Amino acid sequence: MLDLDDAPVPSGTTADLWRSYVTAYRADTPARKTLCRIFTDALVADPTALARFGIWALSCLFDTDDDASLPLGQWGGGLVDSHSLHATKPTVFALLGYPLTGLVLMPVLLDLFHSQPERYARWLFLFVSGPGYRLPPAESAILRATAEPYKGDYGYRSLLELGRDVDPRARRMLQLRYTQSRGRR
Repeated sequence: MLDLDDAPVPSGTTADLWRSYVTAYRADTPARKTLCRIFTDALVADPTALARFGIWALSCLFDTDDDASLPLGQWGGGLVDSHSLHATKPTVFALLGYPLTGLVLMPVLLDLFHSQPERYARWLFLFVSGPGYRLPPAESAILRATAEPYKGDYGYRSLLELGRDVDPRARRMLQLRYTQSRGRR
């Protein structure tokens, strides 16, 4: 399970903001949205911290050992009943709060994809299939501009094909026919 306390944030104010956001997220208080915005602004002001945190968050979302990232797309994942009286949100969804998705994760992912397309094609596939659906129009347009050349009859399957030679998870997703319609083989 993801431990939000392991996030690579610079010590000082940014770390304090992250802890405040995580605390508010865990308590499910309305302040979590404001704290997410303030934390995001602090990351955007520090490009090194932004890149480091973005890569860590994307790895947590899309490179898990248990393939929990596969259903993380627009299909959700829902609440987790951890054998308690109250269902709770999975901690991974703290990384998907807006504006983290649009101002941190997406720019870092697009930079990674442009520098090493094969290595990060699956991440782009998963981002376009999931968190990308919830971006505001301006940010969604930026994401689509990068992903549209890879769109075909089976959605963004060609992104997985691009990465299959260097990414075993992309190969596995292709073998599972993860991107095909039920009626077509």
